[in-house]
Amino acid sequence: MTQLEEIIERIDEHLDPDKRKFKSYNGDMITGGIERPLECIDGTRIDIQASWLRACTPRNGDGPWTHVQICGFLNIPELDKYWNEPSKEYYQVPIELVAEVILQHGGIKDGI
Repeated sequence: MTQLEEIIERIDEHLDPDKRKFKSYNGDMITGGIERPLECIDGTRIDIQASWLRACTPRNGDGPWTHVQICGFLNIPELDKYWNEPSKEYYQVPIELVAEVILQHGGIKDGI
């Protein structure tokens, strides 16, 4: 398996709705919610999201996804054409491109 394929696999695992758990306002644990950003080895944080509410393909909560939504401001020229000005997010970014960007930043930090 190539490094790029390994990163794509890690992104898919990161976005797995059954593994996404967070505490709701009333203290209950909820699955399938918004995922925390991935942290790269160099400290860059990339907020990757995919669900039926997000600009991703397929637009569902199950995946696996070929395109994802990146939230937040990143100074990464490769993502410029996916920028959506009104929402200040990147729409329909190919997961391979996301993996390449992560690889450029040293890969995914262990433990995330």
